[in-house]
Amino acid sequence: MHSYYSGTSQLNEQAHAYPGTNFRYMFMQKHPATIEEVNFNNATTWHMQEAGREDAKAAIAAGPGTGF
Repeated sequence: MHSYYSGTSQLNEQAHAYPGTNFRYMFMQKHPATIEEVNFNNATTWHMQEAGREDAKAAIAAGPGTGF
């Protein structure tokens, strides 16, 4: 819980530091980080690649600024 809120506060800090920037899309990791993520072979990352593609499609379909 702490890492989620401290992570999102960094976004607010960046938005205030660059007020003219249009932050349209933000992606947050859905699952907790595991040691598996440091093993970069295709067998261990493929499911994450597929999930990322689906998340990107959903975010683009929802439109800029959705969820902020």
